[in-house]
Amino acid sequence: MHILLTRPLEDNREMILKFQSLGHEVTHMPLISIEGIKYEDLNFSDFKGIIFTSSNAIKFLDTKSVDKKINCFCVGSATESKAKSIGFQNIFAADGNVNNLKELILQNFNSSDGKLLYVSGEIISNDLDQILISEGYNIQRIINYKANPVEKFSDTFIEKLKLNMPEIAYVNGGFMPLEKAFVSIEDRGFQFADGVYEVVTTYGGAPYALGAHFARLDSSLKALDLALDIRPYGLQAKLMEGLALSSFGETMVYIQVTRGVAPRRHEFPVKSVAPTVIMTFKEAHRLPQDMYQNGVEVITTPDLRWKRCDIKSISLLPNILAKQQATQAGAFEALLIDADDQVTEGSSTSVFCVRSGCISTAPAGPHILPGITRGVLLELAHRLEIPVAEKFTTLANFKGADEVFLAGTTTEVMPVIKIDGHPIGEGSSGPITQRLRAAFMQEVGIT
Repeated sequence: MHILLTRPLEDNREMILKFQSLGHEVTHMPLISIEGIKYEDLNFSDFKGIIFTSSNAIKFLDTKSVDKKINCFCVGSATESKAKSIGFQNIFAADGNVNNLKELILQNFNSSDGKLLYVSGEIISNDLDQILISEGYNIQRIINYKANPVEKFSDTFIEKLKLNMPEIAYVNGGFMPLEKAFVSIEDRGFQFADGVYEVVTTYGGAPYALGAHFARLDSSLKALDLALDIRPYGLQAKLMEGLALSSFGETMVYIQVTRGVAPRRHEFPVKSVAPTVIMTFKEAHRLPQDMYQNGVEVITTPDLRWKRCDIKSISLLPNILAKQQATQAGAFEALLIDADDQVTEGSSTSVFCVRSGCISTAPAGPHILPGITRGVLLELAHRLEIPVAEKFTTLANFKGADEVFLAGTTTEVMPVIKIDGHPIGEGSSGPITQRLRAAFMQEVGIT
């Protein structure tokens, strides 16, 4: 078992050794530091008993002027050990919690025996002093230490933290573990697929083409008349915060915005409701390199999608059915073919063919999603002086092409070597595909 301990080393030392002796791997990463603070001057002779609920309270107390024969009440073995090391002789130690400590005090110290001193940190999770006051005790509490959050973690800390970092989600303003993230059953995204989405990946820890992704998200929101202005909403800042919290080497961020929670009626809610905004942060895993070297096979299916494919809607059932058909056929992707036998795009990718040195891909418009990677590759082709024609191309021309390749956020630039079992070109990744892939990898900072 790999165990993460977050208290300061002095509080964890024995526990670390114990876990290690049992064969467990221990990562020690303190999230707080303990600092002593100045407390009011005291005449310790005024007190007949002293209470500690933390070993830190003893550590930061000037005990030189304290009579070590005073009745000393503490909770937990660590606090008891600390009291013994200081030299207290009359120690009453309670197991478990402060409630047990209270009972111990009531049994061994009468309210008439004298004044009690309660030494604690700045923040406590109990009201022991108030409870004892209500029982008739004369008690004074002093604060002699505080906990400070660790502001900056070392690279080693971060690397270790990644070993146990859970996947996280952002839901309507707050972050939480992914398994604790939920939305209402009456959310219109669930009831009607009334929402849009984006998928963002990182390279070198930085989100790639984030401006383009948010521009497309904004366009999709406006097309659905979905009232969310992502700029004042601070969605980009929340995405960056989520990346910092997740701390994966590379992260895939899924963003989804729906119209929100409302009674199930087909028309928009009569009363304005707040959109539901979610993001999930998961570790990104790039596809195996041999796929890019050897290429993949694809099949074709009819394009059964709606007529506004330029909106990145969460209504993806036709895409899902096409992808499943490809999976069952042992293929990587399904190319979507319209009623005129033209290739529009893949179920989750943009698609390109190369004939006589010229790249062809379907034009931007309602029939395709304007892929972010698609746009990047068109710009790279322009830089490389590779001619591009944005036009629809028939399936026959795709099958007769010199090269075919796919593109997408998670697919990057993927060569296609067979369509419906028909070999493309030489049956391997072609030279233009290779040039574009090399340029793309350089663009994202991977050599």
